[in-house]
Order: sequence, then structure tokens, then C-alpha cells
Amino acid sequence: RITTTRSIIKNIEDACQMYNMKHGGKYPSQLSELQEGDDDNPPLLDGGIEDPWGNEIKYERKGKRIYLTSFGPDGEEGTEDDITNYEAKKK
Repeated sequence: RITTTRSIIKNIEDACQMYNMKHGGKYPSQLSELQEGDDDNPPLLDGGIEDPWGNEIKYERKGKRIYLTSFGPDGEEGTEDDITNYEAKKK
């Protein structure tokens, strides 16, 4: 499940970057915007925005960066099992 969660986070991060390029440097206000589409533009994200434990991926925008976090197997924020798109920078 951890490997799957990392893939989900990477897919969401990639979709956010595509959204950013299509919308003049802006990121979506919420992840559900990545799942919206119309006849001319398919959704940027086909997959879900939940981790394998059924919890929604936390999404934060801070300046020009986005932070994505799964609370991991225990479902609690801020614990050792959290999975993020910025893990290398945490230590």
C-alpha cells in the first residue's frame, strides 16, 4: 500500500503541474478540480485522490510549492508513517 500511495501522490503532483501550466502558473484550489473535464478537455487526473486506507490526500499550496500528504496506515497526521511528496526535504 505504501508503494501504491507514493504512485498516487506522484500522479496527483504531475496533474497539479499540468494544471499549473494550463492556467498561467496557478494551482487548483482543491484536488477535485483535477478530476473535472468536459468534451474538449479530459480530466487531468483519472485516478482518485484517496490513499489505499480510504483517506483523502491532504493538499496544501504554499507560494509556488504544493504539498501532498497521506497520513499513512495509522491515519494520523504528523506521525512517522506519513507519506509525502517532500520526504527528502523533511530530514
